[in-house]
Amino acid sequence: MLNPTESCNLSCSYCYISDKKVKRLSYENLERIFSQLFEIEKESLNVLIIGGEPLAFGLAGLQDIVSIEKKYNYKNIPVSNSLQSNGTLITEGIAQFFHDEHFNVGISFDGPKWLHDKNRVLNNREGSYDSVIQGINHLKNEDVPFSTLTVLTHDSLGYERDIIDSIRGVGSKRARLSVYTPSNGSNDSFFVTPKELGESWIRFYDYWMETGDIVLEPFESIVRSFLLGYNDGCAYSAVCESAFVAVDSFLDVYSCNRFVGLKDFSFGNIFDTSLSDLLSKKAGSTLMGSEVRRAYCDSCKFVSICNGGCASETLGVSGSVNTHYPFCQSRKMLFEHVKNSIENMIL
Repeated sequence: MLNPTESCNLSCSYCYISDKKVKRLSYENLERIFSQLFEIEKESLNVLIIGGEPLAFGLAGLQDIVSIEKKYNYKNIPVSNSLQSNGTLITEGIAQFFHDEHFNVGISFDGPKWLHDKNRVLNNREGSYDSVIQGINHLKNEDVPFSTLTVLTHDSLGYERDIIDSIRGVGSKRARLSVYTPSNGSNDSFFVTPKELGESWIRFYDYWMETGDIVLEPFESIVRSFLLGYNDGCAYSAVCESAFVAVDSFLDVYSCNRFVGLKDFSFGNIFDTSLSDLLSKKAGSTLMGSEVRRAYCDSCKFVSICNGGCASETLGVSGSVNTHYPFCQSRKMLFEHVKNSIENMIL
């Protein structure tokens, strides 16, 4: 995960980034990052460019990233690039670049216009929906594969069908639903209680199963996990300590972009310490597997497909990663429902 800038042209009501610095990665620091990444990686490299808003880094900045990747890929390993954007800054030229360089693009999209514009607003406080649709249309015109990411808040409750229909309506074939979590350990008007979330998940799942024409996470990976016995979904797999690394515009290294800016969760800085040494330090951490979470989860029948929940969501709601997952009840409600659904299909 590469965070080239914290700058953003939106002022989303629920954004967890409180200080949107203008700081951006220089060409020299991009070289510092990728030269070390390609020394470490032996088989493949998957790069997810995030923000802030990564397109605030500019087309020239994205071109620099791709150029540097090609320059330092001495082993000629496969490299895939993805980018998570609010969609409002996508132009014809940027869409053409995504097509030419085989980017996968994620678009933040909260559903129907009235719901999306309620929280996802431009810096002038106008809704961003129309600009997002324009950006998506540019992607479609250049045959750029895209998915959507929807943040669920208290405003989303009861509109599960509308949200799925709107995702389908913009042409997204892959989508992810992510529950809003506060960033300071205190709940607010956006917060969805565990019981409310569990009920909402079930409504989403039932309508998704009824229609079934898009890949919708986390349900796709949850269904698969019941068949395989393990879960490889991001917030369900407990692989943060081994599979991911996030680097921000200050060259600080984290396990996940959700911790960017929280110095207590940084493993250090590439400017001071080699990335290889920082990753060794990262591998020895216990972010996902605290003693409290292990003790709480070990006896649960769903532990192999849940793995204790997302550490960043735990931190956001509880103010600490060293406690049980706050949406445990939600997941148990959904898991039990999915389990019964699969059993009924088999029988």
